[in-house]
Amino acid sequence: MNMNPSFIAINDQVIAWEEIMGYMQLFGKLQPFLQEVIGQHVLIQEINNRDDLDIDSSDVMQAIMDFRLEQGLSDSEKFKEWL
Repeated sequence: MNMNPSFIAINDQVIAWEEIMGYMQLFGKLQPFLQEVIGQHVLIQEINNRDDLDIDSSDVMQAIMDFRLEQGLSDSEKFKEWL
C-alpha cells in the first residue's frame, strides 16, 4: 500500500496530501476546509441514515446554499461566526 498517496501532479511533479495539508495550514485555510468537509459529511450521513425522508441530497445541498446566500453567509468567516 502506498503510504504517501498523491493528490495532484503539476508538470510531472507529484504533490502529496501531506504537503497540500501543510500548505493549507501554513496559510490558515486548513481549519475552515476541514470544518466544511466535516459539516458536509455529517449532514450527508444523517440524511443517509434517515429512512423517513424522501428528499434528494442535491435538493438539500441547494437549499443550504440558497439559505447561506439569502442570509449573507456565503463568506466562510461570516458563516463560521454565525455557527
